[in-house]
Amino acid sequence: MTGDGQSEPQLWTLQEVADRLKISERSIHNLLNSSQLEGMLIMRRWKFTEEAVQTYLKKQIRAEGQKGAHKKRAYVKRKGQEKA
Repeated sequence: MTGDGQSEPQLWTLQEVADRLKISERSIHNLLNSSQLEGMLIMRRWKFTEEAVQTYLKKQIRAEGQKGAHKKRAYVKRKGQEKA
């Protein structure tokens, strides 16, 4: 707990994040290199806050939703073209 009443953020290791996301450690490195996931090096070890992982997941969910909406529009458009 810090002096202002807020608790310190829990830091996750690279292995913990990989396990939680069910992807490989190499994939985590790729996400770091592409700036899709934020992490910090502490004593030459990658550490991640829960907030950084949640932010990454929200971006992925938003991106998947946009892909799905695009696919749905394309299907409706194609279906409408068949009637012409």
